[in-house]
Amino acid sequence: MSGGAAHAKRLEDLQRFQATGATIIVATPGRLVDLVQKAPLFLGQESNNQTFNPIVRGLRSLEILILDEADRLLDMGFESQLNSILGMLPKQRRTGLFSATQTNRLDDLLRAGLRNPVSIVVREKEELSTTHQQRTPLTLENYFLVVDPADKLCALITFLRSHLSTEKIIVFFASCAAVDYFGRLLRNGLLPPNQASLVHVLHRKMRSKRVAEFEKFRSTKKGVLLCTDVMARGIDVPGINWVLQWDPPSNARWISFLSLHLPTFIGSLIVHSEIYVMFLV
Repeated sequence: MSGGAAHAKRLEDLQRFQATGATIIVATPGRLVDLVQKAPLFLGQESNNQTFNPIVRGLRSLEILILDEADRLLDMGFESQLNSILGMLPKQRRTGLFSATQTNRLDDLLRAGLRNPVSIVVREKEELSTTHQQRTPLTLENYFLVVDPADKLCALITFLRSHLSTEKIIVFFASCAAVDYFGRLLRNGLLPPNQASLVHVLHRKMRSKRVAEFEKFRSTKKGVLLCTDVMARGIDVPGINWVLQWDPPSNARWISFLSLHLPTFIGSLIVHSEIYVMFLV
């Protein structure tokens, strides 16, 4: 159950659920709440009494609730919908919150929606102390480079030519169009032929090639992956040596997020943004 579906598709989902029920429901919070609220109308029921709502009745017997990327759900404005969903569910259930980052808002949701919670956290082996919580790996090094706008592309090319033959690099851009544009530039003349073949391009609009391109980069020992920062969430790529941020990230916390989940060096090629970079870091 996802947003943006036509009325006919939503009605089909409801009718199928009403007829056969479901073992697993996969939904966005907004869509699930919308179906709960509008199910009587869609099914032609005269009353808005939720007693006969098939979604509500199904949720009463729910045994396990999983919130994947829970911190992102809160960032995207689903907090009120999540609270509504939690209010519909039986108190005796198992709930799992999966998140790549730990935030205060996530702690609030945990306290509100879970009883006797158990936390499982994957940390770096090396800790400062048993009482100090390390948010980023101790071995991580952050850099940023300030260049004139006319020299920004030259700086990227120089860096790639120096490192691409022996190392593995990810470069994050702000949009899919930028990923395509710079991919064409690097593959068609800005890098020597032996390095141009090491350029991988990945974004959400490459539906048919996305998995194959990602697996190709993941299995290689050297190369560069051009992608948007959305790709940073939940990926597992071994052997990354450098992560470059071409544009300021869409969220100020992305710098620390990238640092935390890609065990490597992270650099930035943001033009004349020293104050903003220091704020991010």
